Formats: sequence, C-alpha cells, structure tokens
Amino acid sequence: MKAKKILILFYLFIIVATVCYASEVELKVTGELKEKVNINVKMSVNLAELEENIYFLQGQLEYDTNIFEKVTTKDIELLNGWHDLVYNEENGMFVIEGTEKQEIDIQDIMNIKMKTKNKLAKDSTTIKLKNIKELGENQTENELEEVIVTVSKPATSNFANFANKILPFTGENSFIIYGIIIGIILIVVVFMNNRRKHKTK
Repeated sequence: MKAKKILILFYLFIIVATVCYASEVELKVTGELKEKVNINVKMSVNLAELEENIYFLQGQLEYDTNIFEKVTTKDIELLNGWHDLVYNEENGMFVIEGTEKQEIDIQDIMNIKMKTKNKLAKDSTTIKLKNIKELGENQTENELEEVIVTVSKPATSNFANFANKILPFTGENSFIIYGIIIGIILIVVVFMNNRRKHKTK
C-alpha cells in the first residue's frame, strides 16, 4: 500500500514538474501594401504567465519574396535590452537573447523593416512567424504558436476605381490630359448656358 502511494506521488511530482507557462508572441504591422514603401513589423512577447525569464527566443520569419525585398540583418532592430541577434537571411531563422529586465507583461523585443518591391501582383499578403521556441533560465523549453498578420493595399472608393479605369494616365502627362478634359467640360457648360439664353429671348 505504501509502495503504491509513493508511486502515485512520484507520478504527480513528474506531472507538476513538467507543467510550465509559455509566453505569447504578437506581431503588429504599421503601414499599407504599396509599391516601394517600408512596412514596419513590431514583434512583442507577453510575459504575464512566465515564472522565469526567457534566456533565448528563436523563430522563423516567412514572407512573400515576390512582394517584399529580402530582409537582412540591417533591417532588424532589437528593443528593450534584447540582444545578440543571429539571423539567417536565406531562410528567415533567428535567435535572440533575452534581456535581464522582464518585469512588464508585454514587452516589445524586435522591429523589422520590410521594403515592398516596385510592382505588386497581389492586393494583400501575409507575414508569418513560425517555429517559435523559447528557452527559460532553468533550461525549460516551450514551443509557441505561430503568428500570422495580413497586410493589404489601401481601400479605394468606387469613384477612384472608375476614374483609374477610364483615365489610366500617370506622371507629368496626366496633368495635361486632365487639363484638356476640364477645358472641354467648361466649354460644354458655357455653350449650354448660351444656348439657354438664346431660347429665352
């Protein structure tokens, strides 16, 4: 009987020892999907449920290379004391070392500058952070859920879409074309007013 109690207590100890609280990673995008612009992606981590500081954090940045230029180490800025970035520009894998000050619940840890290409074939795209793992100070390892955010082109009105279809002019010549169209409209308006005056006489 005693041996059975000891065995049960031993299994309970193992279960409790293996239960740990993981952090949550979040992504916040600033900017809209336009040609040749910089879009900022801020990565933060929610530390509210952690019982120990994060020693290392690793992950993999995934994005559409037809939309964005290659993200390099120079495009990544570490924040709030997080340091020692190791980043693979070819596959997006990275590892960073945690800061000593992890008292606040939500902490910004990384800012990524992503530049769009000259031509965009899509109206929206996604930026994904996957294969996320954290290693605690006591060698506790946790796998975190992947995070996906969507970046879209700015919304346009129906009138703007119609104008772009019937007036597909860009650059300096557009001012000349629009000026001619406005001139024609004014001539028509003046002609109609004169015609009405002649009818009333």
